[in-house]
Parts: sequence; structure tokens; C-alpha cells
Amino acid sequence: MKVLHIIAEISRKRGGPTTALSGMLDITASHGVVSSVLCISAGAEEIALPEGTEIHRFPPSFPARFLRCKGAIQWLKKHHSEFDLILIHEIWPLLILEAGAFLAGTSTPYIVVAHNSLDPYDVQKKRALKIVLGHTMVRKMLGTCRDVWGMTSRECERLILYGTSPDVEVIPCAVPMTVSNGDGAAFRKELGITADERILLFLSRLDPKKGVDVLLGAFADLRESHPGLRLVIAGGGDGSRAGELQQLANDLALGDKAIFAGFVAGQRKADAFASASLFVLPSRYESFGIAVVEAMHAGVPVLVSDQVFLSDEIAAAGAGAICKPQIESVTAQIAELLNNPALCAERAARGKILAQQFLPSNLAAQLMGAMQKHVSTASLENPSYH
Repeated sequence: MKVLHIIAEISRKRGGPTTALSGMLDITASHGVVSSVLCISAGAEEIALPEGTEIHRFPPSFPARFLRCKGAIQWLKKHHSEFDLILIHEIWPLLILEAGAFLAGTSTPYIVVAHNSLDPYDVQKKRALKIVLGHTMVRKMLGTCRDVWGMTSRECERLILYGTSPDVEVIPCAVPMTVSNGDGAAFRKELGITADERILLFLSRLDPKKGVDVLLGAFADLRESHPGLRLVIAGGGDGSRAGELQQLANDLALGDKAIFAGFVAGQRKADAFASASLFVLPSRYESFGIAVVEAMHAGVPVLVSDQVFLSDEIAAAGAGAICKPQIESVTAQIAELLNNPALCAERAARGKILAQQFLPSNLAAQLMGAMQKHVSTASLENPSYH
């Protein structure tokens, strides 16, 4: 099977879509799929994809800020029929909208991988423009695609489909276990945290929706009752946002009790998880939560807000604690977990079990089946196809 993935950029700044794509490529490569990726060159931010992936990169076109790429569209028009299936990732970059508009008029089967871009939270951004594009280009794309994929049941239930009725399927994000054991002592030493202090760990992008400001407020409320507690905020993002959060920490007089560790990856990420007593993600909105699954894989008990879509599965499995993205709720849940080691251990054990279902090996059959059925359908509908 030859599959083409179309994505705006394969870059760190694009966050979840790039990580999800990488996981898909890992799975499909192990099942004999020949994969190609069509994208815009991302410069220094670009990350490596699994070995064997053929990547076709083109420079951005005007207006570049809307992620338009004439070269990629020209390449697609020439080569689309060479593929058994095309997956287009996200919705709103102009590269994706133009690719979808073209593919809608062909017999090449394609799937829309939403990556939360059809959620009301995302659609309200640049709302006026998205109303126009949604009822024209997006409607056409969704009306002729074979499937729309969401990563959780809640995402699929909330999809804005602009009057179309495509098949909708839950295809979770594949989250592998780390390839190396974490060294919590090394991470503590790097940050100047002693062995007897407990660490609250936040690990994600420093985006306003992530609720870091809420976590800082909750941590401030816990200082007196839990003097041996440290907060580590690990994540990259917009420099101005990091400055705002550091200023908030200063305003709350957190001093060296709150540490901004910057972006972490690889061994350092594994070390961070190994050092943590509790992982906290109080997001105001989160379509999946890759770092949550990584924390569960590492055996760290997790506390997430009810606006993290994966919280439905976590609550059902008793695999973590759930809070509101509000200071009082976060404070209460952290205190309950820290004051009850047995509950923490139980949540961590259940979390490790739940995380297993997101391993690439456990998602392979579901992903391959979801792809192969559309290739088979295309062959039946058009006997001359390929």
C-alpha cells in the first residue's frame, strides 16, 4: 500500500499533529506501507520522521502566514494518482484547504485527520474567516472524504461538519513508551531539588490554554500546607508567554519553589518523569494529551482537568484524578493525592494499564484496518484504479 500524508509542517511548533503523524508512520512502516509526506519546509523547527519516509518539502507561498504552498499543490496534482490512499492532517492551513479542494474532484480516496481542528474551541479562532471557508472549501472537503478521524470519543462527538455527514472514526494517537529509563536523581541534581522534596510536574507547551497560570495559583495555595513541594514547569513555546508566567510566579512570591526547566525531550524528558511525584495538566482545552499518556507509561500518577478529552477514559478506568481548570479545584485534588500515598499508587498502577492501549503495537490493527477498508472500497468502485 502506498500512502501520502499531507501536513502543513512537520515541526516542533505544530505540536500534536506532528507527533501523531510520526506515530502513524511508525505503525504503518512495520506493516509494509510505503509512506510519503507532503509539507511546507519548516527550517530549523523541522523534526525527523521515521526512517524510510519519503518527504516532499516545498517553500511557502504568499501569504506564507496562512501556510500556503503552491509548489506542494502542483506536486499533488501531478502525483496524487500514484497513491492508494491520502491522509490530510488538520483543516485550516491553506495548503490543506487547497489540497482538499483538489482531491474532492478526483477518484483518489482520502481521509481527514482532524487533530481537533473541527472542534468548536478551534473553530472560534478567526471565526469570521472560518465561517466563510467552512461553508465552502471545508464543506466540499468533508463531503467527499472517505472518513474523518478524531483521537477520542469526545472529539468525534464535537466535530463541526458544516452540514456534511462523513463517516467518523476514533483513531487514538499512538504513544510509545520511552526507550530509556529515566534518572530522576540526575534531573533533581540539575535543578537543585533535594531527594526528600516532592515534585509537581507540568510538561507541555506554554500555551494559554494549558492552564499553567491556574497551576501556579494552586501551587501558591499549597505552600504552607506542603512546604517540601516543588513545581517544575517543563515546556517550550512563545517567549512572551514564558515571560508572563515567570512574572506571575514572581508576583505570587514562589521564589525557587517554582522552576521553569525549558523544553525537554529524549533522555531529559524521561528523567523529568522519573523525578515526579505527580503530573498535572489543568488545561482549559486539550483534544488528547500525549504527555498525559507518557506520564502514565512512566508510572507517574496524573491529575488532568475535565477539559482534557482523555479525561473521560481516565475517569472510567480510575487511572488518575480529574479537576476543573480552576485554582480551587486543582488545589484540592493535588492535596488529596499528596496526602494519600495509597491512592496515588493505585492511580499510577491503573494509569500504566490504561496507557497500554495507546502503544503503537496495540493500535496497529485498528489503524491498518481503518486504512485498508478505504483502499478496498476505492478498488471496487473504480476497477481501473491503480
